[in-house]
Amino acid sequence: MLLVGPDVNNSAAGPEPVPCKIEGEWSIRNVEALQKLLAGQLDGSADVVLDLGAVRECDTAVLQLLCAAQKTAAGRGARWRIARLSPAIEETAAAIGLSPAEFAGSGGEERHGV
Repeated sequence: MLLVGPDVNNSAAGPEPVPCKIEGEWSIRNVEALQKLLAGQLDGSADVVLDLGAVRECDTAVLQLLCAAQKTAAGRGARWRIARLSPAIEETAAAIGLSPAEFAGSGGEERHGV
């Protein structure tokens, strides 16, 4: 499991969030660490962008957390977006009939991370 916190890219148009990259194997066994990261992102920014393209394992506990975090962001007026989804996340979501739009937020997600 690897968590890489976001950075800010200051451009002429203003600060632009750099996606927080999350990779590795995520399941109910370690979802608490992911919850803490997402809570920190939601507390510290009006823009939350996640790069989940390198997630190799994902279970329904992780998807539940992503759905809850998206709802929390919306309730706080924050923008929530998942920039990339891995095949593992897409497969788990499809297995339970969940559309990526239900947890990926606005701006559209890029499929199949590298």
